[in-house]
Amino acid sequence: MVMIEVRIKAELENVTDFQPVDIEHTWNFRVECSSCRVLSKKVVSVCAQDKMVMSGGRDTANMVIKCHFCKREGSLDIAEGPFPYTADDSGAMATILIVDCRGLDLKEFEPRGGWRATGTESKALFDDVDLGEMEWYDYDEEAAVPVSVKDIKCEFVVSKKKDVKKNKSKSKDADVDKSKDAGKDAGKDASKKA
Repeated sequence: MVMIEVRIKAELENVTDFQPVDIEHTWNFRVECSSCRVLSKKVVSVCAQDKMVMSGGRDTANMVIKCHFCKREGSLDIAEGPFPYTADDSGAMATILIVDCRGLDLKEFEPRGGWRATGTESKALFDDVDLGEMEWYDYDEEAAVPVSVKDIKCEFVVSKKKDVKKNKSKSKDADVDKSKDAGKDAGKDASKKA
């Protein structure tokens, strides 16, 4: 079992926090087979509410896929989270999700739609936040100020601890797998495509 912390960094303007609208949020990743190192052809989507049976029928995971190249099975299961990204985290890496990856490595995170932000002064809720362009801008009419989430970056941290908790800084027991922009440039240098 490999527990991976999905960490993001963003700049928040006049926003106290942002997080998925609900527990049924769909998370979107590009993954790589940890056996043959082939990058998935498409973005894979995972939701905590989905349950799929793994080969052998003994275990379930939120997502189970087979590598297009070597045909090995990989799975991803949401272990903890989501955790809100707060104004205190602004400009620093913070864990928003912890997943159990088996046979897969996370390579890219695409936040897309389904996020909620809260205005700092007015406490207004913005339930239609779409981070598909890696930024979001709006206007808080109650407080008469612009609000935004921008400069989003992502990293995946492999945790060696059994008890993983939200942590803004890198601990002694964690190795940074790769720090990448969450944008579409990640993974372009892969020599094979699944």
